[in-house]
Amino acid sequence: MQLIFWGKNKKISNKEFVKMTKFFVGLLLKKKERKDLILHISFDKDDKLKHAYAYVQHLTKNEYLIWVHPKSPIEKQIESLAHELVHVKQFVKGEVSKKNLVLISNTLKGMQTESTDYWDNPMEIEAFGRTPGLVHRWITR
Repeated sequence: MQLIFWGKNKKISNKEFVKMTKFFVGLLLKKKERKDLILHISFDKDDKLKHAYAYVQHLTKNEYLIWVHPKSPIEKQIESLAHELVHVKQFVKGEVSKKNLVLISNTLKGMQTESTDYWDNPMEIEAFGRTPGLVHRWITR
């Protein structure tokens, strides 16, 4: 697994983010699934998503960008990283349907409807469900 950092985070060091990322990915993916994984972790300002703590973007077959809001509280950054890495797991394991991709895209653009509610998306249900356990395991390791 390769990690590439963009921007600065004054609350958590890149070294700590490397440890957290490797820990979470180790729980979510098998060794062969994470071997060729490339993760870009960005703390750059993103004016388009002022309301978001983080997001993940699938760039190429094994390459992903995870943006984490650098001004959010430390606890929220840890939760956000774990949450977005669950989404990376979903992409790597082929668990993402076209319907979910459209829902994610619409949500990021602020185009939610009752029939495509963010909270009813199976990808989000899993990510929100797994996040507390991942964070607990990180804190109590």
